[in-house]
Amino acid sequence: MQHKVREVRLKNGVKGLLIDIPQATVMSYDFNLRAGYYLADIGKWETPHVMEHLLCGANEEFKKARYFEAEVKKNGAYSNAYTNTYNVGYVGECADFEWDRMLNLMMLSISKPLFLQEEFTAEIGNVREELTGYLNNYFRQLGIALSERLGFLVNSDRARLNKLGDITLADVRNHYNKTHSLENISFAIAGNLKGRREQITNILEKKLTLPTGQRIELPTTELKKQNAPLYVENKTVESLYVSFSMLLPRRVTEPEIDALRALNNILTATMDSLILGDIREKGLAYYIWSSGSRGHDYSVWDFDFQVSPENAKKAIQVIVKHLKTVLGGGVTPELLKTSKNYALGSFQMGAQTVNSILSGYSYEYGLTGEIMDYDRVPERIKGVTTNRVTKIAQAFHEEALWDFGVLGNCGQDFVNELYAELAKLWK
Repeated sequence: MQHKVREVRLKNGVKGLLIDIPQATVMSYDFNLRAGYYLADIGKWETPHVMEHLLCGANEEFKKARYFEAEVKKNGAYSNAYTNTYNVGYVGECADFEWDRMLNLMMLSISKPLFLQEEFTAEIGNVREELTGYLNNYFRQLGIALSERLGFLVNSDRARLNKLGDITLADVRNHYNKTHSLENISFAIAGNLKGRREQITNILEKKLTLPTGQRIELPTTELKKQNAPLYVENKTVESLYVSFSMLLPRRVTEPEIDALRALNNILTATMDSLILGDIREKGLAYYIWSSGSRGHDYSVWDFDFQVSPENAKKAIQVIVKHLKTVLGGGVTPELLKTSKNYALGSFQMGAQTVNSILSGYSYEYGLTGEIMDYDRVPERIKGVTTNRVTKIAQAFHEEALWDFGVLGNCGQDFVNELYAELAKLWK
């Protein structure tokens, strides 16, 4: 969808993005604050999460969460919130005809929450149910365990559940007061903005009645090198859940992340990809994922797959074989061309909704303040070269900052064997 983006700074000091999509029939919102888990005490890790739930509840105009929910959704609108390591966000989407009503309601929930005791008690129960459900997500459990020992700011779902009862309503209110200030919020609004920009800014300046404060800084990530694999025993699981990550202690550049995404397409995106295609042809595993991401001061290259114990070593041998090919400069122009075509098609399909366009901007903007240039994305994809692909793979490899973990019921000795097989990538 064709659109234009403009960064604005309001009279109250709040900064954000206005994304004009002329043909849009819906309006999407994302209000982002640095208020995530890293700002909570380790013993009360879920405080930001509980706070986020409560801000979708009772406020000065609607004395119960169910009344506010009914008002928000009476015309089919969507409203939700999220919490991650660094951020808490409040999001919404509605039909174009009620964009101003929804925006006013979002300002009300962010600025005037009541934090009722009865709703706090209920949301503690809801968060407990949410976390309990996560215990069956084995890739999540393995990923958290690996991230924790690598030095990322995470906490296990089990530990969070065990400490959930220690959180008080006062803790939630204190976290809100510490984090919800005008200087600590950014926003992105996407839709048909013709003739509406002034009205939007007026609503934000008058109805976003947070106090002044300061932009909270992001923490420095202290990555820890690992010299042994991680084994998470789960005797109820028949197959193995395997994760492997390589890390860089810096945020890679735009050309580097483009090259890494192209490389993942070459390796695992389709049945014609080097690793996935080989593994499927040999009947070793149903699927394998690889992905590249960058935080504010680090970058990660991940591989995840589920495999039977009898096929695990062979699957890792396939991974090592093709990664060695890449590291040795074996990415051909034909492979790269196929990867680029896949990326271009995926980009065009992914930019067909208002919310997908909003999401493309809001994540990076909330994390680093950077504004992605959507119009340049096809040019960026086309600009990836085989040399760049090789160099980004070599950069992760040469850092030798990597970790490997298995969740299942195979024993530490077998995990050590798999680890030794993967370690051949550095020999």
